[in-house]
Amino acid sequence: WSVTGVQTCALPIYDGGLTWSPQAIDCGANCYLDPPHFTSALDGHMTGQLGVELLFVTTDGGKTWRARPNPPATSLDFIDAAHGFTMGLTGNDNPSVILWRTSDGGAMWSQAPGGAIHGNEPTDTSQLDFIAPTTGWVVSLYVTSGGGLLTNGQTPYPTPPPELWQTADAGSTWTQITPTFTLSK
Repeated sequence: WSVTGVQTCALPIYDGGLTWSPQAIDCGANCYLDPPHFTSALDGHMTGQLGVELLFVTTDGGKTWRARPNPPATSLDFIDAAHGFTMGLTGNDNPSVILWRTSDGGAMWSQAPGGAIHGNEPTDTSQLDFIAPTTGWVVSLYVTSGGGLLTNGQTPYPTPPPELWQTADAGSTWTQITPTFTLSK
C-alpha cells in the first residue's frame, strides 16, 4: 500500500522472519513492487513498475533501499551485489533482443559483448539465470501476437517447443542445449 507517494512493504528483521516491520520505499503513489531477491544476507534488489521499470538495492539486509536508474528490461537476474543481467531490446527503430549486464549493482547497464542476439540464437526469452559473471542460461519461447482464440485446440501457427540456451562468455555467444530427461524410481 502507499501513503502520499511512499510505498510500504514488510520485510523481515534479522530473525528468520519471526518479526516483520514496514519499510518505506519512495517510488510513487501507484507504484507496484515485486518481491525482493537477496544474493546474501545483506545484499538484495527489488524491482517495481511506475510506468517504467524501477530498481532498488539494499546492502544492509533490507533496512534501507536506494533507487537505481531505470533498468533496461524486466526480470533482472543478480548473481551477487554487483553483477546482474537482463534481456531486453535495443532502443532503435529496428529493435533486437540483447543481453544487458551490470557490474556495479545496477548503477549502469551495458550491452554484453557481441551486442544484439541474431541468427539461431535465443529470442523471445522468458527466463534468464546466471550462476557466475560469465555463465548463464535462457529459455527461449516462441511468442506471437494477433489472432483471436481458436477452437478445438487449433493454433494459428506451428509453435516450436521451448529451447534451452547456454553462454560461457557473458552472452557473447550462445549454444543450444538439448536436455535429456530420465524417470527416477
